[in-house]
Amino acid sequence: MYSSYQCVFTFFFIIILRRWVDTRGYDGYSDYMARLKFFPLASAAYSSSPQHCIDNNYGNASLATYYSGECDPDRYDSCAGFTAVLHDDEAIVLSFRGTVRFMQLVEETNWSAFHRKTKWVAGGYVSTYFYNAFMAVWNGGLNESFEALVATYPNYNIWVTGHSLGASMASLAASYVIARKSISGGNVKLITYGQPRTGDAAFAASHNRLVCQNNSQAFIPETH
Repeated sequence: MYSSYQCVFTFFFIIILRRWVDTRGYDGYSDYMARLKFFPLASAAYSSSPQHCIDNNYGNASLATYYSGECDPDRYDSCAGFTAVLHDDEAIVLSFRGTVRFMQLVEETNWSAFHRKTKWVAGGYVSTYFYNAFMAVWNGGLNESFEALVATYPNYNIWVTGHSLGASMASLAASYVIARKSISGGNVKLITYGQPRTGDAAFAASHNRLVCQNNSQAFIPETH
């Protein structure tokens, strides 16, 4: 059974691993939002029962869908994410879990550094590992849940977050829903933690154009 100790452990685990990022140029960045609103959501993705963390941090909020499935080319590792709705904040959440095994990190590095990148729908090319990870979770259940939530709460903002591997998946998700789901960039808020290089310069440029310049609250590391 999930315990509060796991949530606390995850909290400090992410603090230890979080990279220093330069927020210059993002005048709308809010430390309050990053620490108290998005951080618990990124942490909750490490639990198979995110509702516990949601209950401990938000009022009038609920988990919509949690999905975990294979995303590794060798089928050794899984990727995960969830959708939720925060009524007090009027937000629909997309949160993605980070790397859980050392060998998964090795596999991510191998594919990102030495394999051909995949063309991304919003522009540029991205790591094939991150692409496959996002699409596995998205098509595994998050897509259907997200569409249902947007149809039910059309005026809610979209909050997207994740740590490590989940951060790259989150950056793909943010640009994907704008490019493919007709979501306004001004309604998408993205904060990632410890995000590795996700794509090439063209991806970074198109991502910033779609997400950051349309929304002063959006925040991602300068290096993708």
